[in-house]
Amino acid sequence: MSQQSVPLKFVDSFFGKKHIVMLYDDEEHAQRIQFHFLKNGLGDGRQLYICV
Repeated sequence: MSQQSVPLKFVDSFFGKKHIVMLYDDEEHAQRIQFHFLKNGLGDGRQLYICV
């Protein structure tokens, strides 16, 4: 399993009203994870907040 797929699998398994914090050192990879999170949440009709 590639190192990049671990955070994406976590995002895919994230359900319910929970809070998460993401710390990163690679901005491009962080943006891919954020957009994946947004795509999943908006596709399910959830309410999302992202603070940058």
